[in-house]
Amino acid sequence: MSYRFTNAQLLEIENKIPKYNKYIFFEKRNKYALLIPVINEGERFISQMNKMKEGNIFNI
Repeated sequence: MSYRFTNAQLLEIENKIPKYNKYIFFEKRNKYALLIPVINEGERFISQMNKMKEGNIFNI
């Protein structure tokens, strides 16, 4: 599925995105990525990441 946006639509979207930090832990190794948007999740986010690590999801 692909989407096409006009410049005006892109500017409108950009103005709605909150400020964020981007961290790259290693170079791309797979075709797919897991994206988890997080806003003020704290310990819940850390707990979920630990469960994913225990489930070996990062090597699938």
